[in-house]
Amino acid sequence: MNELDKYKAITQFLAYTLGADHEIVLHWRDKNGSFYIAEIENSDISGRDANSPITGFALELVQNKVYEEQNFVSHYFAQTQNGREIKGSTYFIKGANGKLLGLLCINFDVSKYVNLSEDILQMVGISKDTALQLKSQQNTNMPVVFEKEKNQAEEILHSDVTEIIRSSIDEHLLQPGVIMSPETKIKIIQGLSNKGIFQIKGVLPYVAEIMGISESSVYRYLQKVKLNEKV
Repeated sequence: MNELDKYKAITQFLAYTLGADHEIVLHWRDKNGSFYIAEIENSDISGRDANSPITGFALELVQNKVYEEQNFVSHYFAQTQNGREIKGSTYFIKGANGKLLGLLCINFDVSKYVNLSEDILQMVGISKDTALQLKSQQNTNMPVVFEKEKNQAEEILHSDVTEIIRSSIDEHLLQPGVIMSPETKIKIIQGLSNKGIFQIKGVLPYVAEIMGISESSVYRYLQKVKLNEKV
């Protein structure tokens, strides 16, 4: 059994063991360095499938080479496109030489438990924010100051590659009628490259379509970016 098949089996095992509230996703790196979903279980949680892209957050972890310092990151807040709250954890799959082979992600759907807790608080006439402040007071013995806190999702689980590209480009530049200069196009390509977008398998045609230019132009701009990075 090769490494990919081994982790596919582990993905299936985790999904069976942890249950339907856990989406398990295996992102694998092909020989060209691009990522794709090699296996996904309980995909109804995020609505993604094997053709969905790797997330921007995961790409940032790769771009920043977090895997060189850590074996995993855990308990970060994520959100599905339909607003469901997720607790995410990512394990870095590395070869014997430390080279990154893939990422194994566990996404725990906490939305129904959050809703249940809010229903219980509502039954006793206490808001979620009030309960948090009361707990804080108990822990610190400080006066209660009622302020609403909002969790900011570190990761959005996009099911469509075009969505992750669009979220990485200034929306004003994509408005109808906007004419971009070559310098602006290079800047956009640079930004996409910095975020690791071009490590998504088969992403180049989508970038070309969104920017309204040819695939060859995207490739040419990308080569210029890479050349400047080497200087």
